This record gives sequence, C-alpha cells and structure tokens, in this order.
Amino acid sequence: MITPKIKEETVLSLVKHVTSRFAVVTDNIEKLAAELMKTCAIDAMDALHIAIAIENEVELFITTDDIILNKAKCISRYRIIIKNPREV
Repeated sequence: MITPKIKEETVLSLVKHVTSRFAVVTDNIEKLAAELMKTCAIDAMDALHIAIAIENEVELFITTDDIILNKAKCISRYRIIIKNPREV
C-alpha cells in the first residue's frame, strides 16, 4: 500500500516535471466523463481527469489511486493505459 506521503510526493514530482499545459473542459469531455462514470463506476472527479486525458490523446495515465487502478481494464476500452508509478 502506498502511503499518503509517498502519493503526494510522487504526484508533485510528476506535475513539476511532466506538465506542459492545462486542459479546458469541453462538452465532449463532460460527456465522456459521464460515460466513464456509468460504464466503469468511477466517481465524477476521477472520470473527469481520465476523460481529459483521453480527449488529449494521452497514452498513459499514471495514478496511485487504487480505485482507478482496480478499474484499469474497464478504462482501457477507451484506449488509455492506467498504471501505478511503480510500474512505469
């Protein structure tokens, strides 16, 4: 199990070194998020984050969120790979 401190440090490090732009939430992203919520039983904020990644053609979504990781197979139908940072 990843501790909250390790999770926070990992996320902050990734944001600092990987982020190159910020996304705008469009109608398509909102619709895709709603579909992810229904199809994969993901909560609203997680679905929105994943929908933004999908719409921006992200190939790999890195997360320490066990709920999302456990639903990676369902989410992969949307042509995005979900991984824990320790798997990358």
